[in-house]
Amino acid sequence: MMCGAVDVAPSDESAAAVKTAYLLQKVAFELVENPNNARSKAKTLTAVGVIQFWNEPLKTALDTGLKNYEAGLESGDPMFAALGVYNYARIGLDFGMNLDDFQRKVSALNHLRQRCI
Repeated sequence: MMCGAVDVAPSDESAAAVKTAYLLQKVAFELVENPNNARSKAKTLTAVGVIQFWNEPLKTALDTGLKNYEAGLESGDPMFAALGVYNYARIGLDFGMNLDDFQRKVSALNHLRQRCI
């Protein structure tokens, strides 16, 4: 087993990769609002939701998870709707969301799902 100090400072290459991912995320957000891209909206929002909280406020990332869920329901893609809820839960609970608020929100999402079926 190796023990020792680990250099946790990001390299220039990794910092550039994060910056590039952020720029691509912004482009994806612009493209997803185009009505011609409605079929891929849930998929795009899933990808954006995975990395968004690195660069933007948590509230924005949580909202993206909810938009992802709604887009998945609208496009008839339950897998990506579920991934939207997963991203919402992962980000919210990892960063200390109140459990009562979380339960209330997920219950509301369940009612939305039942209304769309």
